[in-house]
Amino acid sequence: MRALTYISIAVLICFIFYGLEQRKKAEFYEFQGQTMGTFYHIKIRSQTKIDQKKLSQKIKQELRKINQQMSVFIPDSEINQINSTQKNKEIKLSPEMHLVLQTAQRINKETQGAFDPTIEPLIELWGFGKNRHKKIPSSTEIKQAKEHSGFEKLYINTQANSLIKKQDEITLNLSAIAKGYGVDRLAACLKAEGINNFIVEIGGEVKTSGTKTPQGQDWNIAIESPIEKIILNLKDNAVATSGNYHNFYEKNGQKYGHTLSPQTGYPVNNELVSATVVAPSCMEADAYATAFMVMGEKKALDFAKQHNLAVILLSRKSENEMEYIISPQAQKVIKGQRYE
Repeated sequence: MRALTYISIAVLICFIFYGLEQRKKAEFYEFQGQTMGTFYHIKIRSQTKIDQKKLSQKIKQELRKINQQMSVFIPDSEINQINSTQKNKEIKLSPEMHLVLQTAQRINKETQGAFDPTIEPLIELWGFGKNRHKKIPSSTEIKQAKEHSGFEKLYINTQANSLIKKQDEITLNLSAIAKGYGVDRLAACLKAEGINNFIVEIGGEVKTSGTKTPQGQDWNIAIESPIEKIILNLKDNAVATSGNYHNFYEKNGQKYGHTLSPQTGYPVNNELVSATVVAPSCMEADAYATAFMVMGEKKALDFAKQHNLAVILLSRKSENEMEYIISPQAQKVIKGQRYE
């Protein structure tokens, strides 16, 4: 009888430890769908049960709001209302649009115009906007489109949260910053729900929070590349990549990438294949990545060093040879990389 009692106690202890171990294990929840002309993926680690239906509805609601503000493909979106407003008329901005445009203005100044969301006329002219085509514009058409772009032709009133266009034809396209902003918004949405361990991705732009495991393992992100794979060890950080190897078209044997130079009005033609930026804000990482593609390798690397940015550039050295150019800050987030 006593032996049976000891066995019962031992079994009970085993079940207690088993229950504790089970609670320590990570339970993952995943959400995915379409947005902004691409796909979103969210992975959450939680040791408490999540109402998946309720959270999914909140995520979709947040994405609908972002699109209604930032998408040029929605006729009555906030950005299209801005684009259709005449010059010298004050346009009241939503707090979200005000934040994005303020950030865009700052990065436009920092990069000396390499990042410029007012090049919507050029984007449409080259066939990378709402109206897709493969017609190569004339130099006269490019010159005219350039005359209707330039961030200096916008006045943002930070006190009144408003915008004034100095030219009727000035129009905005936020495709080089909106996905990153969307990632930041979803991350904020999850944190507002008390969720702190997750990874959010929209069209390749990523933000992480907390850890992948209860033991403290960070989220690892692989950079897509035609050559060797680089794994980033992200902890409460975001990463965005800009490149021309997906979005381009060919005409008469010539490739035309979607990254346009605000200075020349033509698709960029330099040695960079892609630019990856790691930063706390995915919105900023997104904008900087586009700016670096416009700058080219040397200017981008100099800028990264000067501003202490983690940047990984993929540069084409010859027809069959590419290599990574890695800023000092980026060395610190590459998994397995030795740094001081």
